Amino acid sequence: MKPRLASHSPAVEAERAKSELRKIRLGCTKLGLSDDDRRDLMQRLANVRSSTQLTAVGRRKMLDYLARQGAFKGTPRSSYPEGHPRMARALWMKLAHDGVIRNGSDRALDAFVQKQTGRRVSSARFLTDPAIGSRIVEALKSMAARGGGDG
Repeated sequence: MKPRLASHSPAVEAERAKSELRKIRLGCTKLGLSDDDRRDLMQRLANVRSSTQLTAVGRRKMLDYLARQGAFKGTPRSSYPEGHPRMARALWMKLAHDGVIRNGSDRALDAFVQKQTGRRVSSARFLTDPAIGSRIVEALKSMAARGGGDG
């Protein structure tokens, strides 16, 4: 007996197709493929020259190929550099988890950093000066130690 696949509404399928097509374009761009290269790749993998003609199977083949080529590898948008930026974010998230601060978002952390540095540093991602980074981290540690703070 063949397992039944879950069927989705046409609207859900259309959204999925749109999302996959965007991801295919993004992957091709990241790999530096020209429009002609992308069309040649679609021709080779799915036997079509236009992305609008790709079936679900063709889109999957394209996405699998692009992933194997490394098109979707890289740092996530929300990543913080090693050192003080990452430490500050980790402490901020812990303070939010422990209920010490109300807003644990990156935006709130950036506001805290701006307040602490007199607006010299606009985001925790840019805590490259060791003295300033250390001061921010120590301020967050003392907030954690006393169980209260700005947030």
